[in-house]
Amino acid sequence: MKVLVNAQPLLTKKTGVGNYVLKISEEFLKTCPGNEFSFYYGGVSVNSLDFALAGMGGIKKMEGLRKFIMQIPKVRGLYGRVKKLASRRALSMQEFDVYFETNFVPELSVKAGKTVIMVFDLSFLNRDWTPDYRFKFFSENFEKNISRADLILTCSETIKREIIDRYGYPEQKVKSVYLGLDFNVFNLNKNASVNTGLSGKYILYVGSIQPRKNIQGLLEAYRNLPPALKAEYKLALVGFDSWNTDKKALTADGNIKLIESVEDDRVLAEIYRNASLFVMPSFYEGFGFPPLEAMACGCPVVSSTGGSLPEICGEGALYFNPHSIPELAARMEEVLSSEMLSSSLREKGLKTAERYTWEKCGKETLKVFRDILKQRNESFE
Repeated sequence: MKVLVNAQPLLTKKTGVGNYVLKISEEFLKTCPGNEFSFYYGGVSVNSLDFALAGMGGIKKMEGLRKFIMQIPKVRGLYGRVKKLASRRALSMQEFDVYFETNFVPELSVKAGKTVIMVFDLSFLNRDWTPDYRFKFFSENFEKNISRADLILTCSETIKREIIDRYGYPEQKVKSVYLGLDFNVFNLNKNASVNTGLSGKYILYVGSIQPRKNIQGLLEAYRNLPPALKAEYKLALVGFDSWNTDKKALTADGNIKLIESVEDDRVLAEIYRNASLFVMPSFYEGFGFPPLEAMACGCPVVSSTGGSLPEICGEGALYFNPHSIPELAARMEEVLSSEMLSSSLREKGLKTAERYTWEKCGKETLKVFRDILKQRNESFE
Protein backbone atom coordinates (compact mmCIF):
# COMPACT_ATOMS: atom_id res chain seq x y z
CA MET A 1 0.00 0.00 0.00
CA LYS A 2 1.58 3.27 -1.19
CA VAL A 3 0.25 6.25 0.75
CA LEU A 4 0.92 9.94 0.20
CA VAL A 5 0.48 12.07 3.35
CA ASN A 6 0.19 15.85 3.20
CA ALA A 7 2.84 16.86 5.77
CA GLN A 8 2.80 20.60 5.08
CA PRO A 9 1.22 21.43 8.48
CA LEU A 10 4.54 20.35 10.02
CA LEU A 11 6.24 23.36 8.46
CA THR A 12 4.38 25.92 10.56
CA LYS A 13 4.33 26.69 14.26
CA LYS A 14 2.72 23.67 15.89
CA THR A 15 -1.07 23.71 16.06
CA GLY A 16 -3.60 20.95 16.60
CA VAL A 17 -3.43 20.04 12.91
CA GLY A 18 0.37 19.91 12.93
CA ASN A 19 0.37 17.79 16.06
CA TYR A 20 -2.07 15.40 14.41
CA VAL A 21 0.03 15.08 11.24
CA LEU A 22 3.17 14.35 13.25
CA LYS A 23 1.64 11.77 15.56
CA ILE A 24 -0.45 9.94 12.97
CA SER A 25 2.56 9.78 10.62
CA GLU A 26 4.74 8.33 13.38
CA GLU A 27 2.09 5.67 13.97
CA PHE A 28 1.97 4.84 10.26
CA LEU A 29 5.73 4.30 10.21
CA LYS A 30 5.62 2.14 13.35
CA THR A 31 2.80 -0.01 12.06
CA CYS A 32 3.95 -0.31 8.44
CA PRO A 33 7.74 0.21 8.33
CA GLY A 34 9.47 0.63 4.99
CA ASN A 35 8.92 2.96 2.08
CA GLU A 36 5.17 2.67 1.83
CA PHE A 37 4.60 6.26 2.99
CA SER A 38 5.55 9.44 1.19
CA PHE A 39 5.31 12.82 2.89
CA TYR A 40 4.40 15.82 0.80
CA TYR A 41 5.78 19.25 1.76
CA GLY A 42 4.56 21.36 -1.14
CA GLY A 43 6.74 21.17 -4.22
CA VAL A 44 8.61 18.13 -2.91
CA SER A 45 7.63 14.66 -1.80
CA VAL A 46 9.97 12.38 0.16
CA ASN A 47 9.87 9.03 1.92
CA SER A 48 10.98 10.35 5.27
CA LEU A 49 9.26 12.20 8.09
CA ASP A 50 12.73 13.37 9.23
CA PHE A 51 12.76 15.82 6.34
CA ALA A 52 10.60 18.13 8.44
CA LEU A 53 11.76 17.16 11.90
CA ALA A 54 15.56 17.15 11.65
CA GLY A 55 17.11 20.52 11.10
CA MET A 56 14.47 22.06 8.87
CA GLY A 57 16.68 25.12 8.31
CA GLY A 58 15.79 25.67 4.65
CA ILE A 59 12.16 24.74 5.15
CA LYS A 60 11.76 27.13 8.09
CA LYS A 61 13.16 29.95 5.99
CA MET A 62 10.67 29.08 3.25
CA GLU A 63 7.85 29.11 5.79
CA GLY A 64 8.97 32.49 7.08
CA LEU A 65 8.84 33.81 3.53
CA ARG A 66 5.39 32.27 3.04
CA LYS A 67 4.03 34.05 6.12
CA PHE A 68 5.40 37.36 4.85
CA ILE A 69 3.88 36.77 1.42
CA MET A 70 0.47 35.88 2.87
CA GLN A 71 0.22 39.40 4.30
CA ILE A 72 0.32 40.96 0.81
CA PRO A 73 -2.97 40.32 -1.06
CA LYS A 74 -1.72 40.67 -4.67
CA VAL A 75 1.46 38.70 -4.05
CA ARG A 76 -0.52 36.09 -2.11
CA GLY A 77 -2.53 35.22 -5.21
CA LEU A 78 0.60 34.85 -7.33
CA TYR A 79 2.23 32.73 -4.62
CA GLY A 80 -0.78 30.41 -4.60
CA ARG A 81 -0.60 29.90 -8.37
CA VAL A 82 3.17 29.27 -8.36
CA LYS A 83 2.81 26.83 -5.47
CA LYS A 84 0.07 24.96 -7.30
CA LEU A 85 2.25 24.60 -10.39
CA ALA A 86 5.20 23.38 -8.30
CA SER A 87 2.94 20.91 -6.54
CA ARG A 88 1.60 19.49 -9.78
CA ARG A 89 5.09 19.10 -11.18
CA ALA A 90 6.36 17.37 -8.03
CA LEU A 91 3.49 14.89 -8.04
CA SER A 92 3.04 14.32 -11.76
CA MET A 93 5.51 11.43 -12.01
CA GLN A 94 4.21 9.49 -8.99
CA GLU A 95 1.19 7.31 -8.37
CA PHE A 96 -0.22 6.20 -5.02
CA ASP A 97 -2.80 3.79 -3.74
CA VAL A 98 -4.10 6.29 -1.18
CA TYR A 99 -3.75 10.05 -0.97
CA PHE A 100 -4.31 11.22 2.62
CA GLU A 101 -5.10 14.91 2.73
CA THR A 102 -4.58 15.88 6.37
CA ASN A 103 -5.70 19.50 6.08
CA PHE A 104 -9.22 19.94 4.64
CA VAL A 105 -8.64 20.69 0.94
CA PRO A 106 -7.04 18.10 -1.38
CA GLU A 107 -4.49 18.78 -4.12
CA LEU A 108 -6.40 17.59 -7.18
CA SER A 109 -3.29 16.82 -9.23
CA VAL A 110 -2.34 13.85 -7.03
CA LYS A 111 -2.58 10.53 -8.86
CA ALA A 112 -4.07 8.05 -6.41
CA GLY A 113 -6.51 5.17 -6.47
CA LYS A 114 -8.40 6.55 -3.47
CA THR A 115 -8.49 9.89 -1.67
CA VAL A 116 -9.15 10.31 2.06
CA ILE A 117 -9.58 13.81 3.50
CA MET A 118 -9.35 14.83 7.15
CA VAL A 119 -11.82 17.55 8.15
CA PHE A 120 -11.31 18.70 11.74
CA ASP A 121 -14.27 21.07 11.91
CA LEU A 122 -16.37 23.52 9.89
CA SER A 123 -15.29 26.68 11.70
CA PHE A 124 -14.28 28.28 8.39
CA LEU A 125 -17.97 28.69 7.55
CA ASN A 126 -18.24 31.41 10.20
CA ARG A 127 -16.93 34.72 8.83
CA ASP A 128 -16.27 36.08 12.33
CA TRP A 129 -13.95 33.18 13.15
CA THR A 130 -11.93 33.18 9.93
CA PRO A 131 -9.42 35.62 8.39
CA ASP A 132 -10.64 37.06 5.09
CA TYR A 133 -8.11 35.27 2.87
CA ARG A 134 -8.87 31.92 4.54
CA PHE A 135 -12.63 32.46 4.30
CA LYS A 136 -12.27 33.24 0.58
CA PHE A 137 -10.06 30.19 -0.02
CA PHE A 138 -12.46 27.80 1.67
CA SER A 139 -15.50 29.38 0.02
CA GLU A 140 -13.94 28.80 -3.39
CA ASN A 141 -12.31 25.42 -2.85
CA PHE A 142 -13.65 23.34 0.02
CA GLU A 143 -17.03 22.07 -1.11
CA LYS A 144 -16.15 21.46 -4.75
CA ASN A 145 -12.88 19.70 -3.89
CA ILE A 146 -14.07 17.64 -0.96
CA SER A 147 -16.80 16.14 -3.13
CA ARG A 148 -14.05 14.23 -4.96
CA ALA A 149 -12.98 12.39 -1.83
CA ASP A 150 -13.68 8.68 -1.57
CA LEU A 151 -13.94 9.06 2.20
CA ILE A 152 -14.00 11.95 4.66
CA LEU A 153 -12.46 11.49 8.09
CA THR A 154 -13.41 13.54 11.12
CA CYS A 155 -12.15 13.46 14.71
CA SER A 156 -15.58 13.36 16.36
CA GLU A 157 -19.10 12.14 15.77
CA THR A 158 -20.27 15.73 16.21
CA ILE A 159 -18.34 16.97 13.18
CA LYS A 160 -19.25 13.84 11.22
CA ARG A 161 -22.93 14.65 11.72
CA GLU A 162 -22.39 18.33 10.79
CA ILE A 163 -20.78 17.31 7.47
CA ILE A 164 -23.50 14.79 6.63
CA ASP A 165 -26.29 17.22 7.48
CA ARG A 166 -24.77 20.20 5.65
CA TYR A 167 -23.48 18.52 2.48
CA GLY A 168 -25.86 15.58 2.21
CA TYR A 169 -23.19 12.89 2.04
CA PRO A 170 -24.19 9.28 2.76
CA GLU A 171 -23.20 7.83 6.14
CA GLN A 172 -20.69 5.45 4.58
CA LYS A 173 -18.70 8.33 3.07
CA VAL A 174 -17.93 9.98 6.43
CA LYS A 175 -16.17 8.25 9.31
CA SER A 176 -14.93 9.52 12.66
CA VAL A 177 -11.67 8.40 14.26
CA TYR A 178 -10.73 9.89 17.63
CA LEU A 179 -7.28 11.42 17.97
CA GLY A 180 -4.75 10.56 20.68
CA LEU A 181 -2.49 11.88 23.42
CA ASP A 182 1.23 11.44 23.99
CA PHE A 183 1.25 9.91 27.47
CA ASN A 184 5.05 9.87 27.52
CA VAL A 185 4.77 13.65 27.88
CA PHE A 186 1.31 14.37 29.27
CA ASN A 187 1.11 12.48 32.54
CA LEU A 188 1.22 12.96 36.32
CA ASN A 189 5.01 12.85 36.65
CA LYS A 190 6.03 16.27 37.94
CA ASN A 191 9.45 17.59 36.98
CA ALA A 192 10.70 20.29 39.35
CA SER A 193 13.71 20.97 37.11
CA VAL A 194 11.52 22.38 34.32
CA ASN A 195 11.21 26.17 34.32
CA THR A 196 7.69 27.11 33.23
CA GLY A 197 7.97 30.84 33.76
CA LEU A 198 4.94 30.70 36.06
CA SER A 199 4.75 30.76 39.84
CA GLY A 200 2.03 30.67 42.46
CA LYS A 201 -1.53 29.49 41.87
CA TYR A 202 -3.10 30.04 38.47
CA ILE A 203 -6.05 29.28 36.20
CA LEU A 204 -4.87 28.12 32.79
CA TYR A 205 -5.89 28.46 29.14
CA VAL A 206 -3.88 26.87 26.31
CA GLY A 207 -4.60 27.42 22.62
CA SER A 208 -4.63 29.98 19.85
CA ILE A 209 -5.66 33.56 20.52
CA GLN A 210 -8.56 34.26 18.19
CA PRO A 211 -12.29 35.10 18.33
CA ARG A 212 -13.52 31.49 18.09
CA LYS A 213 -11.70 30.64 21.31
CA ASN A 214 -13.78 33.12 23.34
CA ILE A 215 -10.78 34.61 25.14
CA GLN A 216 -12.69 37.81 25.90
CA GLY A 217 -15.39 35.77 27.60
CA LEU A 218 -12.75 34.08 29.75
CA LEU A 219 -11.21 37.43 30.71
CA GLU A 220 -14.58 38.86 31.70
CA ALA A 221 -15.47 35.75 33.70
CA TYR A 222 -12.12 35.97 35.50
CA ARG A 223 -12.77 39.63 36.35
CA ASN A 224 -16.17 38.59 37.74
CA LEU A 225 -14.66 36.17 40.24
CA PRO A 226 -14.87 37.14 43.92
CA PRO A 227 -11.94 39.45 44.85
CA ALA A 228 -10.49 36.85 47.22
CA LEU A 229 -10.24 34.26 44.43
CA LYS A 230 -8.75 36.77 42.01
CA ALA A 231 -6.15 37.68 44.58
CA GLU A 232 -5.30 34.00 45.13
CA TYR A 233 -5.30 32.83 41.48
CA LYS A 234 -3.71 34.47 38.47
CA LEU A 235 -4.89 33.76 34.92
CA ALA A 236 -2.25 32.28 32.61
CA LEU A 237 -2.83 32.30 28.85
CA VAL A 238 -0.51 30.09 26.82
CA GLY A 239 -1.41 31.35 23.39
CA PHE A 240 -0.16 31.43 19.83
CA ASP A 241 -1.30 32.31 16.30
CA SER A 242 -2.98 35.50 17.41
CA TRP A 243 -5.63 36.78 15.02
CA ASN A 244 -7.99 39.73 15.41
CA THR A 245 -7.05 40.08 19.08
CA ASP A 246 -5.19 42.87 20.84
CA LYS A 247 -2.53 40.97 22.80
CA LYS A 248 -1.57 44.03 24.83
CA ALA A 249 -5.14 44.38 26.05
CA LEU A 250 -5.06 40.79 27.30
CA THR A 251 -2.47 41.60 29.94
CA ALA A 252 -3.75 45.04 30.98
CA ASP A 253 -4.74 43.40 34.25
CA GLY A 254 -1.60 42.64 36.25
CA ASN A 255 -3.05 39.29 37.33
CA ILE A 256 -3.15 38.03 33.74
CA LYS A 257 -0.01 36.64 32.12
CA LEU A 258 0.38 35.77 28.42
CA ILE A 259 3.00 33.26 27.30
CA GLU A 260 2.99 33.49 23.52
CA SER A 261 4.78 30.27 22.70
CA VAL A 262 5.82 27.05 24.40
CA GLU A 263 7.82 25.00 21.90
CA ASP A 264 8.69 22.16 24.27
CA ASP A 265 5.77 19.92 25.22
CA ARG A 266 7.61 18.90 28.40
CA VAL A 267 7.35 22.50 29.57
CA LEU A 268 3.70 22.63 28.54
CA ALA A 269 2.97 19.46 30.50
CA GLU A 270 4.51 20.97 33.61
CA ILE A 271 2.38 24.08 33.14
CA TYR A 272 -0.70 21.86 33.11
CA ARG A 273 0.44 19.93 36.21
CA ASN A 274 0.97 23.09 38.24
CA ALA A 275 -2.34 24.71 37.27
CA SER A 276 -5.22 24.75 39.74
CA LEU A 277 -7.82 24.78 36.97
CA PHE A 278 -7.89 24.52 33.18
CA VAL A 279 -10.59 26.40 31.25
CA MET A 280 -11.63 25.70 27.64
CA PRO A 281 -13.92 28.62 26.76
CA SER A 282 -14.30 28.03 22.98
CA PHE A 283 -17.46 28.75 21.08
CA TYR A 284 -16.68 25.80 18.81
CA GLU A 285 -14.17 22.92 18.64
CA GLY A 286 -13.86 19.88 16.41
CA PHE A 287 -11.84 17.91 18.97
CA GLY A 288 -9.78 19.87 21.50
CA PHE A 289 -6.33 18.65 22.55
CA PRO A 290 -5.75 21.09 25.47
CA PRO A 291 -8.52 19.91 27.84
CA LEU A 292 -7.48 16.27 27.35
CA GLU A 293 -3.80 17.13 27.87
CA ALA A 294 -4.79 18.94 31.07
CA MET A 295 -6.77 15.88 32.25
CA ALA A 296 -3.83 13.56 31.56
CA CYS A 297 -1.66 15.85 33.71
CA GLY A 298 -4.12 15.76 36.62
CA CYS A 299 -5.58 19.23 36.20
CA PRO A 300 -9.35 19.71 36.75
CA VAL A 301 -11.14 20.97 33.64
CA VAL A 302 -14.00 23.40 33.08
CA SER A 303 -15.16 23.34 29.45
CA SER A 304 -17.71 25.04 27.26
CA THR A 305 -20.36 23.05 25.43
CA GLY A 306 -19.05 24.37 22.09
CA GLY A 307 -18.92 21.92 19.19
CA SER A 308 -17.68 18.45 20.06
CA LEU A 309 -16.24 19.29 23.51
CA PRO A 310 -18.95 17.46 25.53
CA GLU A 311 -18.50 14.39 23.32
CA ILE A 312 -14.71 14.38 23.68
CA CYS A 313 -14.39 15.42 27.33
CA GLY A 314 -17.27 13.29 28.59
CA GLU A 315 -17.51 13.12 32.38
CA GLY A 316 -14.03 14.56 32.72
CA ALA A 317 -15.14 18.20 32.71
CA LEU A 318 -17.63 20.60 34.28
CA TYR A 319 -19.53 22.40 31.52
CA PHE A 320 -20.87 25.89 30.82
CA ASN A 321 -22.59 27.75 27.98
CA PRO A 322 -19.85 29.72 26.16
CA HIS A 323 -22.31 32.57 25.59
CA SER A 324 -22.89 33.01 29.34
CA ILE A 325 -20.09 34.80 31.15
CA PRO A 326 -21.85 34.51 34.55
CA GLU A 327 -22.13 30.75 34.06
CA LEU A 328 -18.43 30.43 33.22
CA ALA A 329 -17.48 32.52 36.27
CA ALA A 330 -19.75 30.37 38.45
CA ARG A 331 -18.16 27.12 37.21
CA MET A 332 -14.66 28.46 37.85
CA GLU A 333 -15.65 29.55 41.33
CA GLU A 334 -17.24 26.16 42.09
CA VAL A 335 -14.06 24.24 41.26
CA LEU A 336 -11.66 26.66 42.93
CA SER A 337 -13.77 26.73 46.09
CA SER A 338 -14.30 22.98 46.47
CA GLU A 339 -11.44 20.53 46.92
CA MET A 340 -13.97 17.68 46.71
CA LEU A 341 -15.20 18.81 43.27
CA SER A 342 -11.66 19.49 42.10
CA SER A 343 -10.51 16.01 43.15
CA SER A 344 -13.52 14.41 41.49
CA LEU A 345 -12.77 16.19 38.22
CA ARG A 346 -9.12 15.12 38.39
CA GLU A 347 -10.12 11.48 38.84
CA LYS A 348 -12.73 11.53 36.09
CA GLY A 349 -10.39 13.47 33.81
CA LEU A 350 -7.64 10.87 34.08
CA LYS A 351 -10.09 8.11 33.10
CA THR A 352 -11.39 10.20 30.20
CA ALA A 353 -7.91 10.94 28.83
CA GLU A 354 -7.03 7.21 28.84
CA ARG A 355 -9.56 6.66 26.05
CA TYR A 356 -7.44 8.54 23.51
CA THR A 357 -4.27 6.89 22.20
CA TRP A 358 -2.31 7.50 19.01
CA GLU A 359 -1.82 3.77 18.60
CA LYS A 360 -5.58 3.25 18.36
CA CYS A 361 -5.96 6.28 16.08
CA GLY A 362 -3.22 5.02 13.74
CA LYS A 363 -4.63 1.50 13.50
CA GLU A 364 -8.16 2.71 12.84
CA THR A 365 -6.97 5.14 10.17
CA LEU A 366 -4.95 2.46 8.38
CA LYS A 367 -8.01 0.24 8.49
CA VAL A 368 -9.95 3.00 6.74
CA PHE A 369 -7.33 3.05 3.98
CA ARG A 370 -7.43 -0.74 3.55
CA ASP A 371 -11.20 -0.86 3.57
CA ILE A 372 -11.61 1.69 0.79
CA LEU A 373 -8.98 -0.10 -1.30
CA LYS A 374 -10.87 -3.36 -0.90
CA GLN A 375 -13.80 -1.65 -2.57
CA ARG A 376 -11.70 -1.95 -5.75
CA ASN A 377 -11.23 -5.67 -5.04
CA GLU A 378 -7.66 -5.05 -4.01
CA SER A 379 -6.05 -6.64 -0.97
CA PHE A 380 -3.36 -4.87 1.02
CA GLU A 381 -1.77 -6.03 4.27
